Amino acid sequence: MSYQDIAQKAQVPEYQIRKICRIAMTSSLFRELDNHTLAHTAISKDICQGSPFLDAMTFLAETASINSIKMVDMTERYDSSNSPGWLSGKRILTAV
Repeated sequence: MSYQDIAQKAQVPEYQIRKICRIAMTSSLFRELDNHTLAHTAISKDICQGSPFLDAMTFLAETASINSIKMVDMTERYDSSNSPGWLSGKRILTAV
């Protein structure tokens, strides 16, 4: 699905959708087919197709939360740049 389609459905600016999805990608949730298209990984596909709620929440608590700790700070710092690639060229997020 294209970032544009996701942004329209979520009613969120596309550049913010890209940032959020790229943070999720650091935990193997989703992958980019190209610069405009987002796709499921095996993990996101399993969650989407009915993986038990507890398994999904455990994954988020143990894995995705580590990568999202600095999301608010990084969004506040770089949001005004309106650049969809602020994560791709720099090592901003590091596991603690």
